[in-house]
Formats: sequence, structure tokens, C-alpha cells
Amino acid sequence: MIERMVLLGASGDLTSRLLMPAVAQLAEADLLPPGFTIVGSANTDWSTEDFRHHIFAELEKHSTVAAATRDAVVRILSFQPADVTRTEDVRRLTIDNPRTAIRG
Repeated sequence: MIERMVLLGASGDLTSRLLMPAVAQLAEADLLPPGFTIVGSANTDWSTEDFRHHIFAELEKHSTVAAATRDAVVRILSFQPADVTRTEDVRRLTIDNPRTAIRG
């Protein structure tokens, strides 16, 4: 079962406008696996709190889920800055973590 999803380019428009609202809808329908987490990553100097704040604000704009669902989705988020053009950064986010959904 997938426990962790890594989002490359997580600071971008597609993540905040489309992907995270879809994840929130899955959460509201109770369709996310137990213990599911999302690691956002981008070439952005954000902390997990910065990422959570960003997604919270975007979910308020682009999602119709209940506030409790939005809050629950934000709690499953973390963030790790990375440059996808650097193999070692991508490896750190994906292959080196055995719980990651993306495998090499």
C-alpha cells in the first residue's frame, strides 16, 4: 500500500490549484490510505510550515471540502527543498526512503 507520495515541483500552480484539491476530495471521501503522507519538494527555500501555510491558503481558494478535511490534509504535508536536476536530491526524496511511493 502506498504510504507516502513525493510531489516534485510542489510550490507550483498545478499542485496548489489542481493536485492538492483533488487529494482533499479523496480525504473527504475517506479514500486515502491510513498513515498516508505527502512530501512536497521544489527548488524553493521553504520549511514544512511554509509549505503547509501555502497549501492551506490555496485549498481555501480552490477546494470545497470541509474545514476539518482541509486541516487534516495540511497536517499530512511536509516539505524538503530539492533540485530535480541533481540526482542525489531526487534519490534522497525517493529511492533512499523505503516508504516512498516512487521507486527507482
